[in-house]
Amino acid sequence: MIGPQTKLYAIIGKPIKHSLSPKLHNAMFEKYGIDAVYLAFEVNNIKQAVEGVKGLGIKGLNVTLPFKNEVIKFLDSIESQAKIIGSINTIKNSNGALLGYNTDYLGFFETIKDIDCNKSICILGSGGASAACIYAFYKKGVKSLNIYNRTFANAFTLKEQFGDLITLNLIEKKDIYKNEIIVNTTSAGILGSEDIIDLNLLNKNSLLIDIVYKSELIKKAAAVGINGIDGTKMFIYQAYHAFKIWTDIEFDINHAFEVINGPS
Repeated sequence: MIGPQTKLYAIIGKPIKHSLSPKLHNAMFEKYGIDAVYLAFEVNNIKQAVEGVKGLGIKGLNVTLPFKNEVIKFLDSIESQAKIIGSINTIKNSNGALLGYNTDYLGFFETIKDIDCNKSICILGSGGASAACIYAFYKKGVKSLNIYNRTFANAFTLKEQFGDLITLNLIEKKDIYKNEIIVNTTSAGILGSEDIIDLNLLNKNSLLIDIVYKSELIKKAAAVGINGIDGTKMFIYQAYHAFKIWTDIEFDINHAFEVINGPS
């Protein structure tokens, strides 16, 4: 029962209607008997949204597109990994001080943990999610990655950002198809979005990873015989780490998969 003592958590972004975060986090609040509710807000002005977090006493926040980079300048402190990545997806309100974290890279690391990454790898996109994936590959021991982005300047900024940690090679669109592992960090996997690549040009032995959960791109890839992994695992594990930051509780991963995918 929602009452005066109920704590409020939320996700902000634009668009936000596709988000499964409220479904997952509210299920976990219920499972662990936490008097809290998690809502989704579509926002236009990130500065005003952050001010609202402080003003309303919202205890924790997830941040999604297009605000993962911009939100940083409105926070009181940022943990070390998030500073390197330059992107925030989780915020904790600690007595009015907003602390920023990146749990996206932890979620993506779980996705690639058991994959042989000693191969040619290309990341599509150059936003905050791309940076999180690059950092996860770095943690996995990868020394060099290829980056394709429609806007060259954005990709170059990413290259400079990670210059001391991992070599990033900026490539043209035609060179995407030479890679053995391709990671889509753009919105192309969302239903109704334009495809960023021609799946028919991919090598049948290549692996396509999409950070979008319930990815339409991965469904299309399967239809033409391409192995693919969608963003469900990344989504659940980034939520796992965010939930732990907020509550100190490590939620049941298997239960989380059941909440999102239904009982196995």
